[in-house]
Amino acid sequence: MLLPLLILIVLLLVLGVFATLPYRLLRFARANCRRMDNSFSRLRAKKELRQLVSFSAEVLMVPILALGLSGAALMAVHTWLIPLPLLEQVISLFEPSFAKWDDNMESGEFGDVGRTYGEFAESAGYSRETAYSMRKTLKHGWWVFAILFVAFAVFIYWFVTNYYLYVVDQYRKGIFERQTEYSRVDEKRMLRNK
Repeated sequence: MLLPLLILIVLLLVLGVFATLPYRLLRFARANCRRMDNSFSRLRAKKELRQLVSFSAEVLMVPILALGLSGAALMAVHTWLIPLPLLEQVISLFEPSFAKWDDNMESGEFGDVGRTYGEFAESAGYSRETAYSMRKTLKHGWWVFAILFVAFAVFIYWFVTNYYLYVVDQYRKGIFERQTEYSRVDEKRMLRNK
């Protein structure tokens, strides 16, 4: 359940990044490769291509960073809080009625999930009392962890959109700065040739 969800998230991030690329800016970058007299400049084309490659690498870093942050959070949860396969079982057994959910976790299709969690906690080095209190906290405070998960997802979304917008803005500024510089060079060349 979690692996297909992660794959879907990565796919949506990559598609979202490419769907929102500023194609109008790419046309301006292509126009920067030509002089005022409409002749092609190999040097300008090289410069624009270098900037485009740099921009593309930064844009692709957006989903990689989001995936890295999400993966690190999942590894932390898996290592110190609850193994992801066990978390998946607990979520699949969820019922709106707490008593029914509690029964499902003790005698549902996966057996006694609480005992399995206790075994994990003890193997992770927690004392029996700590393992029991962690299990009770997770069981009764699941909504707090759900809110934390949603808050983390909102943070990732905010980070991705802000970073992406920053990268696009820097690329846009660079294109127009180069356009101004190229215009100045072309005007000087035209004045010299008169």
